[in-house]
Amino acid sequence: MACFYLLMLLILLLSPATAFAQQNDGLLAPGLRSGKRDVSPLGSPEEEMRGRVAIKAAEEAHEESTDRAREAAQLAADIRTAFERNQKLAADDLKKLERLEKLTRKVRGHVGGSEDQDLPVDLPRELDVATAKLAEMADLLQKNVEKTSRHVIAVSVIDTANEMLDLIRHIRSMKP
Repeated sequence: MACFYLLMLLILLLSPATAFAQQNDGLLAPGLRSGKRDVSPLGSPEEEMRGRVAIKAAEEAHEESTDRAREAAQLAADIRTAFERNQKLAADDLKKLERLEKLTRKVRGHVGGSEDQDLPVDLPRELDVATAKLAEMADLLQKNVEKTSRHVIAVSVIDTANEMLDLIRHIRSMKP
């Protein structure tokens, strides 16, 4: 009988210790350690929504940059065609050249490029060669932008854009 009472006393003394061990925070999920069971380990719903909005905005900006590169390629092709047909650049073509410059700057800025960097570029002496080279570079810019992810800073896009900007300035300075 004394053994029975001793066993009951031992069980009563050890039961709070086992209950305390079961409440150890180390066994709980990372988001539940604070005692709040409504907090997700992934973050709050507001943070998740902000993240989704930021991703969507980045995707839209990349799509916009791709559209600008397509428009730039089309403008450069139009300028080349107009020069081949008329052997000079009309006022409308010069406006297209200005628009092409603005688009090129925006594309370069989107991929992480900044102010113009003077690169040693072989600038053609004839206007027909310059307009043809401009169209080729615009096509290359479009292809590079389309194959580049929105997550990267594309050095090839920045270099091509800088070369195009130098060539546009050179074409403006040339006499037809």
